[in-house]
Amino acid sequence: TLPGHRGQWRVSDWEWREHGVDLTLVRHAVLGIATPGSDSGRVNPIPDITIAPTRLVAFELPWDGNALTPVPLLLAAASSENAAWAGASLFADQGNGALLPLGTAGRERSVIGTADAALAPASPLLFDRANSIIVTLTAPDLLLANASMEQLAMGANRALLGPELLQFAGAEPLGGGQWRISGLLRGRGGTEDAVALHLAGEAFVLLDGTGAVLDPAIAGAVPGTQISAIGIGDGIPVVSPVLLTGIGSRPPTPVHARITPDSEGGI
Repeated sequence: TLPGHRGQWRVSDWEWREHGVDLTLVRHAVLGIATPGSDSGRVNPIPDITIAPTRLVAFELPWDGNALTPVPLLLAAASSENAAWAGASLFADQGNGALLPLGTAGRERSVIGTADAALAPASPLLFDRANSIIVTLTAPDLLLANASMEQLAMGANRALLGPELLQFAGAEPLGGGQWRISGLLRGRGGTEDAVALHLAGEAFVLLDGTGAVLDPAIAGAVPGTQISAIGIGDGIPVVSPVLLTGIGSRPPTPVHARITPDSEGGI
């Protein structure tokens, strides 16, 4: 029965959608007595979108100084080309071919993509106004935003670009999922040595709090472990190495270093 509608209804079809379960109902005739005709109403079906493959980037983050933050902090950022993606199961491959379960990536798509070119090096001590980089996000409906200097100081627009952690103030949409990011703070989180190690096609991940936390006892126990994702649209597992491995255990970058010469000409 339906609230506000007389009689009984038969479920002739159903489909599990993103917003819930859609039912196709036919009025049920009791004892062969035809029921009066009625307006079947208007149907607003959601677009029939093909489930796209999973895109995956796994990485480790530096320790943030919070005693409650696990070390190492391993994350898997998963996304796809459209909203029909329904998540993926995550596994760790420690090099022996066996896939150890790590849980699921969740249904929320992370903002990930690739760099169209290699980002030029710059000093991690200065605000980089000279360089910019174009990144192509996995899907055109994924978005980036600008940030003020005050917001940057509060940690806004942190991103992983290949081996470097950075922040960006400007995000200019170019269409087709492409964005130009500029106004950069370079070498964040102890990645100063990576400012000159960029390559075209390297991974971009917006560090906005999305992504699945991975069990370090499984994902970080063996060097060279790779993370795999398997979703409904994946014919084969999607594999990613763990970027920035070991950065969580690395000592903080020294500051205000001083050199004192000794009497023998050494330091």
